[in-house]
Amino acid sequence: MVNVMWLFANRMFAGGTVNHFLNLLDSIDSSRIHVIVVAPASSDEVIWKFKEAGAHVELLPELDSTRGIFFGAAKRIREKLRKHDINILHSLWAKGDLIGALARRNTEVKFHLSSVELYYLAVSRSKALIYKSLFCPVTSRSLDKVLVLSPQSRDEFLSCVHYRGQLEVLPIGIDLERNPLRTRVDTGDSFVFGAMGRYEKVKGFDSLIAAFASLAHQNDRMRLRLAGEGPEAESLMEEAKALNV
Repeated sequence: MVNVMWLFANRMFAGGTVNHFLNLLDSIDSSRIHVIVVAPASSDEVIWKFKEAGAHVELLPELDSTRGIFFGAAKRIREKLRKHDINILHSLWAKGDLIGALARRNTEVKFHLSSVELYYLAVSRSKALIYKSLFCPVTSRSLDKVLVLSPQSRDEFLSCVHYRGQLEVLPIGIDLERNPLRTRVDTGDSFVFGAMGRYEKVKGFDSLIAAFASLAHQNDRMRLRLAGEGPEAESLMEEAKALNV
């Protein structure tokens, strides 16, 4: 049995990253690979989905703490790596990679893998400075391979840090048999923009609607279609009405 830990350094939201890992979990042979998911917090819905898919979920509030540059969280993760006899550690984002690198020391972990997503762009400047300054002496020494979603993500990552290890472009796969493409919709002579995601402030749908409004008022054949759900849904509808789009 191979024991794998997925280390989410940020709260697990019901969004693209979590859904990607749920799809990955669905394709894993649970008789050969046991997955332990560790995160600082999560919704009950997400926890239930991971458990239903066969993973063991453990919440670790210490991952939210920045005191001691995450040494407290690293200590607890190290304890869990030893407790579950982890063979492969898969960490996410700069914070997760750093904590994983600190925790891996003096354990039996054979392989440390990272999935890069907006590596240093999704944090404050002060945090980015910490992650960058510790990357070469700490994080990069632990990572055996870094996965990126696109050549653009690879270039962004390498522009942030100096990394000479293995780096592979591995786009997110979509199973077309399980998710067949819909029949093309006839939009007539309209030009339609589309966007899909969680309706939360961080996704910037309000900025998209405002930007589209300035374009649509110049050309009445322009359309914008949004798909998703979330706490900002009602306010986004109100904004669209206010801007008359």
